[in-house]
Amino acid sequence: MTQLRVNNEGVQQAGEKWLDWVTPLPKEARLTGIAVTLVERICLAVAAESPELIHCAAAELQAALKQVSGADVPVTDEPGPAQFAITLQWGGLVTDPLADLPNGDQAYLIAPTVDDDGEVNGLLLAARSAVGVYYAAKTLQQLLRAPLASSSDGLQVPLFEITDWPDLEERGLWGGSIVDDMDWLADRKMNVLEVACDLQIDGQGRGRASVAPDVLTRARRRAIKFVPFITHPKAYGEATIFPHYPYLR
Repeated sequence: MTQLRVNNEGVQQAGEKWLDWVTPLPKEARLTGIAVTLVERICLAVAAESPELIHCAAAELQAALKQVSGADVPVTDEPGPAQFAITLQWGGLVTDPLADLPNGDQAYLIAPTVDDDGEVNGLLLAARSAVGVYYAAKTLQQLLRAPLASSSDGLQVPLFEITDWPDLEERGLWGGSIVDDMDWLADRKMNVLEVACDLQIDGQGRGRASVAPDVLTRARRRAIKFVPFITHPKAYGEATIFPHYPYLR
């Protein structure tokens, strides 16, 4: 069974404590209660035809739930009536208001769902794009990893009504250790990484600029736009280009 805990007198304060674990803070968030459920009852509801990024979001939520509970939460396109379903939804009428928000193609909502008897039976994560759904999952991951989620009765799932959108269309970093930090940056909804290519010149003086395919795959699966660039010859010339083209010094 899923228990619902609501403290009307302290609900605002409780919501603030949960949101202390979320970065960046959602634009609009209201805690309506806490669902306490056995992890074995939780499932992730994802339509089979959903884009790759939504399946990636589900896999990350699975990993987060595994981390906090040790349980393997199933992904299904047909949740059962007795399950607490976390639904990842792309499109639908519920997402129409997001179109009017700044950068609405990246906006998302999170809301409790109820059954025919009005009982809370899950959470809806919805957006107009797969990117928005991915960001909704990122927010929920942070909430589930909060120490507040632990309970002797089961997992405490905060029932937030959240509407969120980014202020900037593109957010990211240039150079440095950003490839190694990609997961950390994606958790904070950064979506642009500018990275120097690997530059080589063969014995015939032909140049080659490349990026490791696995890096591109990692970026795509984290809703990150990967922008490769070629640095100035002074930054790499002694080892590559100058031996073949010394007049470029």
